[in-house]
Amino acid sequence: MNEFNVTQDTKREPVGMKIVGTGVILSCLTLCALFAWGIYLNLTAKPCVCEEVESTEVLDSNGCVSGGKFIRKNAPAFSIKIPAGMRSEETENLYHGQHDKKGSLDLSIGDFQAGESFANWVEKEGQDWKAYAEDILNSPKVDIVHAKKIDMYGKYEAFELKIKWLWSDRKTKLTTHNHYILKGDKVIKLSTTQLFADPEKAYSLFKTINLDPF
Repeated sequence: MNEFNVTQDTKREPVGMKIVGTGVILSCLTLCALFAWGIYLNLTAKPCVCEEVESTEVLDSNGCVSGGKFIRKNAPAFSIKIPAGMRSEETENLYHGQHDKKGSLDLSIGDFQAGESFANWVEKEGQDWKAYAEDILNSPKVDIVHAKKIDMYGKYEAFELKIKWLWSDRKTKLTTHNHYILKGDKVIKLSTTQLFADPEKAYSLFKTINLDPF
């Protein structure tokens, strides 16, 4: 019996080792192939350069920063200059940046229903912004200075919402200018928050927008 067992083990062991060895070799080959493919993709990857996109389908449907501008080709299409020194930061909006001298810049898009009053839409936006500043940012004071129609953007209807508010430390005074531009069934939202109340500082950011870039 002992001899039989030894004989059986001796015959089976090489078969098992061959199976395991083959599996290990195949796994290594697969990993090597994946690694090589990853290197290839990394070497051939291109940054989001909107100018190179010829069709209406952009690399990033929300838009991207290229050549010192934020460029969006999907509706509503527009481009706007990003000031030198603006630090881009992660955001749920299209874009968010901070500048030591010019303040912040936020870009986003809102939906607009046909037949809806744009003035009422902006008023509701102001109330939502006020609630956000109070409930989320813990601002002890938020004052909506005005919500008025403006004519800065040619054929496109637009409103300005100006808000003065205190930061949560109850000392830092901030001024936010929001511009809402109606284009088709969408509203382009431009927003800047600054430590100063001079509207020209805000306008210098917004005036670089091109609403018909393509």
